[in-house]
Amino acid sequence: MRTIFAIISVLACSTLAHSQPLDLQEKCAEQAKKVFRQSYSGSKVEMEKETYGQKTISSDFRSRYNTKINKCLMLIEEQYAYPRQNNKMWTLVILTDAYKRRDYANLLQVKTETQTEVMVCELRPSSKKKKRCTSRKDLDSFVAEYMEQ
Repeated sequence: MRTIFAIISVLACSTLAHSQPLDLQEKCAEQAKKVFRQSYSGSKVEMEKETYGQKTISSDFRSRYNTKINKCLMLIEEQYAYPRQNNKMWTLVILTDAYKRRDYANLLQVKTETQTEVMVCELRPSSKKKKRCTSRKDLDSFVAEYMEQ
């Protein structure tokens, strides 16, 4: 009888452990979607308008509940074109907490026909620690640690 009770307990705990991260992922995805709609371009109507000489080319996000740090993270990427500035293409990438809106990383780079220049690249593993980065590759490596947990 004890053996059966032990097996049932293990199965129940195992099922609960598997459903918790799934529930957290779903809640995280909903929160990220809400934040994205409220704070970033996102809509086709907005993307088709040219504002202040800037046209949004793309605006997208993905979310991930990081079980290691217990945070709902979202990675936002937007691209803008500036037709009045020889079609310079600007890329903005932000890794942020979808609930607290604390940024973990951001990148702003500009691309012309001949070169790509990183204007801003910052990594923030903690609220007190900030590190400059020099490339999209640096940012992507940092982001992977958070989005793949």
